Amino acid sequence: MGAPPAPPPNSRVRRSEKEIENSTLAMLQALRTARSVPGKELLRLIDEHSEACQEFAAVLPEAWDRVHKLTSALRIDLRGSGFKELQQGDSSTPGIFSDLLSTLGVTSDVAPALASGQVLNERPAVPAASSSSSQDAMEQAVELGMSLDHIEQGPAKALQAGRRLEAELKEMMKLLDRLQATWPELRTSVEGAFDSGQHLRTKDLGQALKQVLYFRRQFTGAMPSIDALCETLEDATDQVRQREEERLRFKAMSREVLDGQSKALAARTTAVLWLKRAAKTSSSSSSSSRFEIEQAAEALERNLEAAKEIELRLVRGAGVVMRREASHQVVQRTVARLSVLRGKVLSAAQAVSAAREDLAGAGTNGEGDHTEAATAALGDLMTVFDEAAAFVETGGGQSGSGREAFARNLAAEAALATGTDAAD
Repeated sequence: MGAPPAPPPNSRVRRSEKEIENSTLAMLQALRTARSVPGKELLRLIDEHSEACQEFAAVLPEAWDRVHKLTSALRIDLRGSGFKELQQGDSSTPGIFSDLLSTLGVTSDVAPALASGQVLNERPAVPAASSSSSQDAMEQAVELGMSLDHIEQGPAKALQAGRRLEAELKEMMKLLDRLQATWPELRTSVEGAFDSGQHLRTKDLGQALKQVLYFRRQFTGAMPSIDALCETLEDATDQVRQREEERLRFKAMSREVLDGQSKALAARTTAVLWLKRAAKTSSSSSSSSRFEIEQAAEALERNLEAAKEIELRLVRGAGVVMRREASHQVVQRTVARLSVLRGKVLSAAQAVSAAREDLAGAGTNGEGDHTEAATAALGDLMTVFDEAAAFVETGGGQSGSGREAFARNLAAEAALATGTDAAD
């Protein structure tokens, strides 16, 4: 077997992808059937595939870096937003390079994600309004729910697909490194086989040609999907940030409204809102978003402030009774009851304060338990508030003119204390 003449480095005309693919398939057939292998064509194929791998090596890291940056930005924004990040097993659609990686014996450790940006951008059509029948209305409600759910999960699905593609691109770069290291060795082996008349390493040649053929097919066809997915990641990040801006505006407006109310009313309002949201989060077995954690912190803080106000009101009530009530028995009974209520308020407030600290320092794993403890503590505090408010509003357990006098005197004490605080 004579040595094939090596073509001059710059004299070859670059062949099209289709021509290279057909030549590679023909060479694989020749290697399988042990027919005469054209040495010049084999060396040309090795050189062409080696050059292609060098070109891929210039593109792949840039693609990975772009996907990595977009995915990292979306993950950071998504973690504290009202959107939920999908867990492993929430989707089973294969990734962009799944077929290639599985064909070459490579498996990715990232949860399956949606295949491309085009799939991610597809949204269920919102059903048109119709009043034909209750069955139609039910079907429309289901379709509308699916559409809203798709919009809600869009950023999370984009993140999942980005994470999958990021891992697959990393595996592709590893495969590419192995292929690049293979070509010089195979070329030297082919040249040596023709020079010395030894057998070709047909198995190694066939495996390398098969891998690079799959690689070229998959990567060339996947580039538009990579671009589409990157656009989807950018859109998802914008969507999450818009929700964050809306959340901040809502928070500012809510705070403005609540600050205009009494501490007790503001505390009860924030408590009711958060307890409802906490119950919903608990039933769905999902972790709390930053918005929900902030809402919990505000509800607990406002109720602790209200507890101080109610405790002070009970102390003033006891002072009013001791100064203005003539009956010693009434004084003893009322002050004892006010003292018990004050102790309940302080105890319940202490439990809420501890729950607030635990919730603030909780990690992801223990968040659910601390949220449950915080809701229980806040519910107990609200119950004590109601009990204390009912006792004070009924005149400290007195009747008739005594009840009215107690209410007037307590109001006068509160107004006097407020005026003193303002003067200070």
